[in-house]
Amino acid sequence: MGYAEHNENKCNMNKPYLFISYSSKDKDIVLKDVEQLRELGVNIWVDTQMRTGTNWQKEAFSAINEVDCKVIVLYVSEYSLASDNVLKELEYSRSEEIRVTHPIIDIQILPIQLIKFGEENNINNWYNTYILQTYKGEKEKLNTIYKIKKDFLHNGDIIMDNGVDEHALKYYEGLLRRLQDFGVVDKNQESSFTVEENKPIQEKTSNLISFTLYGESYELKQADFMAKVYEKVLNNNPEKLDLVVEQQQNVAYANQVPESKKVYFRPEKEIAVGQKKVWIGTAYGKPQKLVQIAKLYKILDLDPDKILKIDNENLPEVRSTVQNSSNSSESSNSVKESSGINFKLYDKEYSVANQSEFMYVIYEELLKRHPERLDDVIKRQNHVIYEDKVKAESITYFRVSKLINIAGKEVRVGASLSKADKLRHIRNLFNMLSVPYSDLKSEDILIG
Repeated sequence: MGYAEHNENKCNMNKPYLFISYSSKDKDIVLKDVEQLRELGVNIWVDTQMRTGTNWQKEAFSAINEVDCKVIVLYVSEYSLASDNVLKELEYSRSEEIRVTHPIIDIQILPIQLIKFGEENNINNWYNTYILQTYKGEKEKLNTIYKIKKDFLHNGDIIMDNGVDEHALKYYEGLLRRLQDFGVVDKNQESSFTVEENKPIQEKTSNLISFTLYGESYELKQADFMAKVYEKVLNNNPEKLDLVVEQQQNVAYANQVPESKKVYFRPEKEIAVGQKKVWIGTAYGKPQKLVQIAKLYKILDLDPDKILKIDNENLPEVRSTVQNSSNSSESSNSVKESSGINFKLYDKEYSVANQSEFMYVIYEELLKRHPERLDDVIKRQNHVIYEDKVKAESITYFRVSKLINIAGKEVRVGASLSKADKLRHIRNLFNMLSVPYSDLKSEDILIG
């Protein structure tokens, strides 16, 4: 639910309309949708039409209870799922006071990392996702998230892409067709919002992006632009590919992320980095495509101004997602990133390229020596699973993972974790198996 802000573009309460439920933190994204849908003739109730000082709950509940309110559109994000106001709106729509029970369309705002719709609503199926780590320790927020997901979400009805390319056209076309089913849009007006005739979106800006990359000029569609940038940059920095896959949710090895399992990969582009096939998820509007590209340069510690120039565009400023080793203190969480990790375990020497490979070796060697504790480890560490029990692609931890064999059993170790979490889980493993930290020796990494 957003905060009130007077707007002259009000809902006509005497005609069929949809009710928008959202978090004020997503206001800019949602209002862009509202503007576009109104241009396409959709009658919408949204709280920005209320005057400052109005009793929000009274007004919102009254709008929900009108017979001309045909459907509730819920914009799903990490913010709305934890919003008490959103929960109140949804619960009221199912209360005994309501005259008509409204269907709910849930729209997932991208980028989103939290919703994995499985066969059950069991919180354990999604407990270790980004959103629950965000609200860790906030019991009331977690309860709100659980209630909304369990009682009101369906199958991820629609994935948002309200940018300006062909995916936006498909997004609005699909949404309008759904609204037709509930009587908010006149079915006789179908020809007015087909992809070919949807001029208000098409005319806002060109579908092509002109840019120069490593001195070569291109003019490509947005998705192809994104893929080309990743292809060129990663092939110039192939040794950092594992790090990028680990750090960016829209980059994956082609054989590890099925298209149907990732919202970021609807659609995707396949590129080759050396001999490896890599998927680049392009399910973003143009602004978010630029954000992901900016994050790529930040991860690789590259200056984009020296490599990429986009006509009439600049990459946004983003925060670093990878700590520079020079900024880390020599503590129990310190890892030297630049030159790989060298270590000795049980007097055997290893040299690995990154933290994930380090983690795989530790788990494989320790569990091979203590196979009788495997069940206990799997019960207590959610990033370790039996391969035949859970599909690896369905859990956030396993976006980056490796299959190991322990006493004839196939076990998958997930490494899509922060540096601190990797080290914490490794320490816990040593403690669970009563293995002294001194069995691991390294000048590059300290676990205890």
